[in-house]
Amino acid sequence: IRVPGNFPTIQAALDAAELGDVILVAPGTYVESLDMGYATTLVSRAATVLAAAAELPTFSIHDTGMDPVNVAGFSFISPPRKNDAVRIEAAHDVWIENAAASCSGVYFSAIEVVGGSFVHAVNVVAEGVGNDVTVLDSVVGLERFNRCE
Repeated sequence: IRVPGNFPTIQAALDAAELGDVILVAPGTYVESLDMGYATTLVSRAATVLAAAAELPTFSIHDTGMDPVNVAGFSFISPPRKNDAVRIEAAHDVWIENAAASCSGVYFSAIEVVGGSFVHAVNVVAEGVGNDVTVLDSVVGLERFNRCE
């Protein structure tokens, strides 16, 4: 599945995707808040920025079951002082690679992992005014993970 080739927005592609599909996103800046509630692969091969359009997390991954979720090649930017850049909740096997997440809100995180999630972060830069990464009742495997101070 290609964005914008097959679908005009990343969320439209996520809504149409089935278990195991790969969504390839063209480089550019996308202003939308993404909600992923199932296992799939979301990839961009070049500089792709995802900036939230509302007071929601820029990218929310939740309730994905036992199947893996793969996300690679994105910069996630939260809305100013509004929410987390990436929020992962009750997701079993999430891989985030070659990515960046930034958050300007004092009470929010660049990446927040809650509710029994298991997350692998490989070559990820997280920068938050409040918190870079928040982990609650979850396991996060950090490989080549950079926190910006």
